[in-house]
Amino acid sequence: MICFSIINDASWLNNDSKIGIGWTLDDSFGRYILKGSASMEATHSVLEAEALALREALVQLKRLNYQNVTFCGDSISLYGHLEKNAPHQAQMEGPQEIQGYLHDIITLAHDTYKFKYINRKANNLADTLARHARINNSPMVVSWIL
Repeated sequence: MICFSIINDASWLNNDSKIGIGWTLDDSFGRYILKGSASMEATHSVLEAEALALREALVQLKRLNYQNVTFCGDSISLYGHLEKNAPHQAQMEGPQEIQGYLHDIITLAHDTYKFKYINRKANNLADTLARHARINNSPMVVSWIL
């Protein structure tokens, strides 16, 4: 069985500015397969931006019918919480500002997706994609990496 991992990130300045999201998908051999990025409406916090970035990456992977995916990110507040609580899929209690996102993420994730906190140094490409999307006010772009 081939397993996949996504590293995703958000780029946030303040609650009046659009955010950027970015993610990369690689296979169990470490080969990059897909990347995605977009500029999105402003959020109230960096945590909300990170949750939105994760939800949007989940939506894209579900559309493309990928399973056995581990979603990785550098927000300890979000990924640390999901890593610990998502396998139980109990009523998720988390930061109040992202309760709606947590519900969506768990509903989309089911049993085929996992979550893992990673160090900020491990998500340079996703960070770059998110920052460029925010700066350039880019629409959603999902593309194959050849």
